[in-house]
Amino acid sequence: MVINGFRIDSIIGEGGMGQVYLAIHEKINKRMAVKSLSPHLITKREEFKRRFYDEAKIQALLEHPNIIQITNFIEQDSNFYLFMEYVEGESLEDLINRKKRLSDDEAIRIIIDVLKGLQHAHELGVIHRDIKPSNIMITRDGIAKIMDFGIAMMLEDVQVAKGSAGTIQYMSPEQISQPKNINHRSDIYSIGIVLYQLLTGRIPFKGKTEEIKRGHIFTAPPPIQESIYSELNTIVMKAMSKDSDDRFNDCKTFIQTLEEYLNKTHMECPHKKV
Repeated sequence: MVINGFRIDSIIGEGGMGQVYLAIHEKINKRMAVKSLSPHLITKREEFKRRFYDEAKIQALLEHPNIIQITNFIEQDSNFYLFMEYVEGESLEDLINRKKRLSDDEAIRIIIDVLKGLQHAHELGVIHRDIKPSNIMITRDGIAKIMDFGIAMMLEDVQVAKGSAGTIQYMSPEQISQPKNINHRSDIYSIGIVLYQLLTGRIPFKGKTEEIKRGHIFTAPPPIQESIYSELNTIVMKAMSKDSDDRFNDCKTFIQTLEEYLNKTHMECPHKKV
């Protein structure tokens, strides 16, 4: 199949709404990633056309090196296609599956990249709402890029949100119980969960859906006992505070805190990889 001069080559990813393919331009060999709607959802084409289009509009606003870029939205042969920047690398989920857990240094540097992308989105009034390892790509140069703004919202639209949205293992307490109260710090909570997972090799709350929900709302996560640095545990727990007012005020403050921690630990142990 050829779409807008690009030949669909092979599937490189799959999600709830559709598949992602590698596409190669027939004349100049430029590579792109193309997201298409799953065939079984075509019967709801108008609803999902709107969702695809909303995703394209929101992500097109976000020009930042730590966010996957959307370049085009095309309707062809009764389906919809989002053209995106192609990233050679792997998802953070694949990296976790391969390494199980990361060093403090590697984990923090990845999270700082993600926070930089999120800070840009938040400054433009966009809340991602589904930050998780499978929605973060790591390039071959080790740069993290956020993708999949499929359920992202403009902050101004939060008050008309219908029900909770996101991935339960990474959802903030307010996303679960009070979706009209979500804000940019809801994404910070999700980032805290991801950082916790990178450092420990596990997510803080497991079990059936209702058990996970109760964990996010009522239960303090187990401390990061593997790390000898209690200060890092304090940072992660602040990001994962139950009350959004107790979290970092914004991504910029979170970044500064992590950078100060890295600088401090490198000064204390200049020859040791944290």
